Amino acid sequence: MIVGGESVKEVKNRIKEVVDKVTSRLSLPEEKEKEPPVELEEVSLWIRKALGEKRRRIIFSLRYGRIPGEIVKGAFTPDQIVYCGPEPIWMEGDNIAPEKLVSEIRHYLGNREYEPKIVAINGVGIFGIGESWETAKNAALIFQNVVKIYQASFSFGGPKFLHRKYIEFIDNGEMERYRKRITEEKRGKIAGRVAIVTGGAQGVGRGIAEGLLKEGAHVVIADINYETAEKVARKFEESFGEGRAVPYQVDVTREDEVQDMVAFTVKRFGGIDILISNAGILIADNILSFPYDKFRKVIEVNFYGYFLCAQKVARVMVKQGYGDIIQINSKSGKKGSKANSAYASSKFAGIGFTQSIAMDLAAHNIFVNAICPGNFLDLELWQREGGLLDQYLKAGKVPGAKTRKDVENYYKNLTLLKRASTIEDVMHTIFYILKQRGETGQAYNVSQGQEMR
Repeated sequence: MIVGGESVKEVKNRIKEVVDKVTSRLSLPEEKEKEPPVELEEVSLWIRKALGEKRRRIIFSLRYGRIPGEIVKGAFTPDQIVYCGPEPIWMEGDNIAPEKLVSEIRHYLGNREYEPKIVAINGVGIFGIGESWETAKNAALIFQNVVKIYQASFSFGGPKFLHRKYIEFIDNGEMERYRKRITEEKRGKIAGRVAIVTGGAQGVGRGIAEGLLKEGAHVVIADINYETAEKVARKFEESFGEGRAVPYQVDVTREDEVQDMVAFTVKRFGGIDILISNAGILIADNILSFPYDKFRKVIEVNFYGYFLCAQKVARVMVKQGYGDIIQINSKSGKKGSKANSAYASSKFAGIGFTQSIAMDLAAHNIFVNAICPGNFLDLELWQREGGLLDQYLKAGKVPGAKTRKDVENYYKNLTLLKRASTIEDVMHTIFYILKQRGETGQAYNVSQGQEMR
């Protein structure tokens, strides 16, 4: 619609006149609120299962009632073709079952050179599919408007779709091919994957979250400190795009909070590809003076927290047919550590747990591994006042050490490479684990040669 006038006010009034006139002629069907036969989150997991682990995508879902099947026979606008694809999938929602939906999507993939961008299920909802949250959201919202246009069109003689040759021209046009090529070139190693990083707002967890985001993942920054998680997520969104990083407050020792975190992630992104179980604490003390409550706290966070997160996430991964669970363990999970019995015990338990659940989950195409870094001597965890340098000095972990620098140098000299562990070291190992499909139940050393078991 092109409207002219002598002033902005006049243009606005004329637009309002036209809109009011059109609206007065509209006759939209009344939507009766009705419980869908299946939850949107369940359907999202079925869609991901159908697409398979080689086509990991974000699913943005919208609850919607009546969606006529005729709507997928054509397209109304070029935007619909570009953002929703030339051929959406439509299914009847009554008696919808995972096997039926998976079969329909796989049949679609086997007979076309492109993936569906929309799955519309009558009486259930609209599911946008994309490599990013933004593209999936845009697809779903635009298709929602397409349904409304279709319904409104009967007030003006019924739907008039674009001719098939125009649809093919738009989908295969030079500009669209160029856009697809540029998108393909910008893909990261793990584009379209969804990760939860516990303890993701600071230190090692924050570094891992950023590393995953750089390679195309969408990340839930899960941390007990919501204020910090929110700041970190907002900063990451500025760098990597809207919807790529989402904060979530969780205490990993509380089962209800962990379950809610997992449900939130599935609702937001459609599934979970990666769990980085990183949340942990370290309290150093000699066994003769170690307070029971502090010892127990270390075990609860480092081990029970890992158990709860792995269990709840694994249940989602089983439904979608794949996934990776990675625990950030420690070299202290391979060898005892003086004045560090609680931490070492929690990490030894973590490796045993990793090996055991790898056996439980291998049949479901879920890989479970651990990473055992050395000492991140340059991070705040060590360097801050009251941090590990101070704790270790006070606990007498380093023979003859009189200063923080003595402690730092001691740990560097224990390694063959004479340096601290870094986030980059850990990220190289994470990406190796995510790429390889030949090992599960492993505990990979990243300790600069200090630990070789």
